[in-house]
Amino acid sequence: MAHSAKALLKWEPWDPEPWDVAPAGPALLRGTGVVHHYTGDLEAVGRAETLISHLPDGSASMVAIERIDGRLGDRTGTFVLRAVGSVAGGVSELAWTVVPGSGTGELAGLHGEGGYRTDHMGRDGHADVELRYDFD
Repeated sequence: MAHSAKALLKWEPWDPEPWDVAPAGPALLRGTGVVHHYTGDLEAVGRAETLISHLPDGSASMVAIERIDGRLGDRTGTFVLRAVGSVAGGVSELAWTVVPGSGTGELAGLHGEGGYRTDHMGRDGHADVELRYDFD
């Protein structure tokens, strides 16, 4: 990828809601309307829908779709990220890709990938993120 954007991601507090809890095995949870704030090379607000498989040992796996609205470098518009992540041992890792064809405005043609690794989870969580990207 030709460009790299680094930003600080801070999420607004949110509580996942159960949508399928079995007597044994992982609980399935949903985070609706999760709001993220990005500052740095990416100045934006993201809104995500997140599905989580939460195991009794505290580890978890998740998938999410997030619409980002703001400025990336010197361009403005929106785009969508598809994310896959996990939590284990107090560390959260997330990898994302830009959904092909999702860029609007000056971000049309955007493609890329990135993510984060952080131990700053919880209600006041934050992460240093990177997005490696280019345009068609």
